[in-house]
Amino acid sequence: MAIALRAIDSDGHLTEPGDLWENYIDAKYRDTCPRLTTLPDGTAIFRIDDRITSRDPDRISRQVGPLKFGINNSTTFGARNGNVPMDQPYYEGERGGFDPHERIKWMDREGFDGTVLFPTMALGAIHGIIDPDRQEAVANAYNRYVADFCKPYPDRLFGAALLPTLSIEGSLREVANAKKLGLNAGVVRPNPVAGRGLHDPHFYPVWELCQELDLPIAVHGLTGADNLGMDRFDTQSVNFTDSAPIKPKCHSFSVEHCFVHAAEMMAAATSFVLGGICDKFPRLRVAFVESGGAWMPGYVDRMDRHFDDLGSNDTGLSMRPSEIFKRQCFVSFEPVERSIAVLAEYFGPNKLMVASDYPHSDGFPNAVQTVRNLKLKPEVEAALLSAGFRQWYGLN
Repeated sequence: MAIALRAIDSDGHLTEPGDLWENYIDAKYRDTCPRLTTLPDGTAIFRIDDRITSRDPDRISRQVGPLKFGINNSTTFGARNGNVPMDQPYYEGERGGFDPHERIKWMDREGFDGTVLFPTMALGAIHGIIDPDRQEAVANAYNRYVADFCKPYPDRLFGAALLPTLSIEGSLREVANAKKLGLNAGVVRPNPVAGRGLHDPHFYPVWELCQELDLPIAVHGLTGADNLGMDRFDTQSVNFTDSAPIKPKCHSFSVEHCFVHAAEMMAAATSFVLGGICDKFPRLRVAFVESGGAWMPGYVDRMDRHFDDLGSNDTGLSMRPSEIFKRQCFVSFEPVERSIAVLAEYFGPNKLMVASDYPHSDGFPNAVQTVRNLKLKPEVEAALLSAGFRQWYGLN
């Protein structure tokens, strides 16, 4: 008998084993596929590709060598509360990111009946590769892996397929492949692809097929230098007087994580709502995750304001953005947000989805109980914990 899904984690993650792509990717790409190595001090380094380029679209043909980044904090769930060291080795962290049976044990302790599984390293890999065929092979390998991860618990683990957006044909193949694998959602990053925003008509065939096959989309960001606004916060401020020193960069994890996730998701919401994707594809469901939800009501109001300006409405939309949002859009919220009750009243609680971000360091232990501690109306609490996810993922 299927378990009753009373509480579902809308933003959970896999932490991919270092040899995932060696085991799953097409043999043609095995020698240079994404790979994890561990340094003598325990630091895990993820190599995306030997043949990658600058992410600057004006330098798209320039080869700059392997792209690498550290990923140790991907498995340090509890670090946010000071209970786990941020520098704990990757493979010594939470086992629930690597093993489906351990994931279920964690979910039972936390009170989650189900969870969606988003990538960790693959979110970086997919955006760092410039060859469309290679990117499709990397996405296909990941998608087959996450489908296998979910197989032991199909009524509790719900995978999201990674879409290789450098190639429209590749994206269409992976949308169809996702349905065959039993992955009833797709995930894209909010960042432009080869200079194109997600609202570009170039991507319309992808959104059209997602609508046709009932594959909802999640937009999920990742910190990094190529994100919106990082040029402002990662640049030295120079004082040209002789006596004054150069000011340090205004950059920290807090600055980047606070601003970048919300800024990129605002851009994504602009593309899907004000930019016309949802209006053109009215049965496409889209979720904005890992950026909180508190900023969203004011921004939707601002979209409405531009639609309501009779003298300057050039949106081309058939209805108000807030109506489009309530028809098709969902947003994950962090259980520590003090505006959850306001969000529920503004959008309706069935448009919100509770998120833990397990097993990442910035995730939220005790997410289910934190929501219950708000003492909301029973029907509102129930919707926040599961109804939004079930509607977005198509479980109803």
